[in-house]
Amino acid sequence: MTEYDETVEAEENFIGMLLAEPDCIADLTQYPNKEWFYNLALGKISDAIHKGSTQDPFEISELTGIKQSYLVKLQINAPVSHNPNAYSKAIYNNFKGRKITAIAEKWIKQKKYNQDFFDAVDDDLNNLSQLGGGVHDVMFAEESLDLWMADKERRISGEIKPVHTGFPSLDRLFAGGYHRKDLITVAGRPGSGKSAFTKSSHVKMSLDDPNTKVAIFSIEMEPNEYLDRMCSEYMRIGGTTLREAVNLTDHELDKMMDFRRKFHSHNFSFNRIQACTVFEIVRLAKAAKMRMKGLDAIFVDHLHIIKNHDKRLQEQALLAEQTITLKRLAQDLDVPVIMAAQCNRDQDKRPDKTPQMSDLRGSGAIEQDSNCIVFIHRPGLYDKAVDPGVAEVALRKNRHGPSPAQLTFKFEPDYTAFLEMG
Repeated sequence: MTEYDETVEAEENFIGMLLAEPDCIADLTQYPNKEWFYNLALGKISDAIHKGSTQDPFEISELTGIKQSYLVKLQINAPVSHNPNAYSKAIYNNFKGRKITAIAEKWIKQKKYNQDFFDAVDDDLNNLSQLGGGVHDVMFAEESLDLWMADKERRISGEIKPVHTGFPSLDRLFAGGYHRKDLITVAGRPGSGKSAFTKSSHVKMSLDDPNTKVAIFSIEMEPNEYLDRMCSEYMRIGGTTLREAVNLTDHELDKMMDFRRKFHSHNFSFNRIQACTVFEIVRLAKAAKMRMKGLDAIFVDHLHIIKNHDKRLQEQALLAEQTITLKRLAQDLDVPVIMAAQCNRDQDKRPDKTPQMSDLRGSGAIEQDSNCIVFIHRPGLYDKAVDPGVAEVALRKNRHGPSPAQLTFKFEPDYTAFLEMG
């Protein structure tokens, strides 16, 4: 049987099943779109069943102009095993496979690998990632309540649980930690410690549970620099000393080896591509999940230096597309995405330097798409009378607990580390 025959067979089995067993349409979690079908006639039939709310061969024939005898044949030859979702998924996978093949064939024909070519490739990958998941049936009270109760039972049993932030006081405000499918923004001015805060969160969550699987996208730091900062925090070796390396004592070298042994079996990944577009982050995150056989959290540092994937977009439109893409990534992979973001200069111009929502660059999109927004503020950067090691962690949006709320942390610049106070 050829690939064409298998594709059409799946489509015929799906339509035949709907015609032979009208009740099975209620079991569908996704109803296929018309364009998914390779056979145009079968696509028309599927569309007529969905839009015309009929599974009667005579009525469908009237709506589509397709012979009733063909519809009856599909009905008679319907498979005995009534699993419409399996056929719907097969139809979608075949459709997406054809799209991928067509894109690949187009790329192979290219003779010049210039920037226009790479921009076109990015556009094609973006369009591919946006392929729809079909027409979803509505969910009625009985089904939604059953799913709601099943979710609660899984949470009670511990099967579903938030990912600890590494800071118990923040976990309490977040109702347990970073929640799956959430986009969490950690914002601050340059030098405030937002990158250090996300790194400290990663270090502490990994120490809490060595099985935690994390994908790290540090756009401005190479893996060696990030590991320097992890080692500096965990082993209490000054960051400058560690980076220079030449003046390390035997005791500090032993600490480095201890750090390597401690984290060698932990599961975290880095991006090899420093200048990532948001769609490359999506691709690499999915690859990391496959490689690690699961994923618990994604860290992105930071939003405002993610590479522009479309030079036609103004900053506001670009940030909006990037934030909604990261939010969809959190939902698709069922993980929290913790995203660092930069505040604008308006914060520095005010007498009161406390960050506000309006200080976020591209604040509209970030505020809309984020489930939680945390600001990192160190008053000592502006007022020499204040201890520079005191950091305010301010929640300005929190869908899982009180907001606004504020915590006070200790910041250790030598180790780029955040510690809870009290």
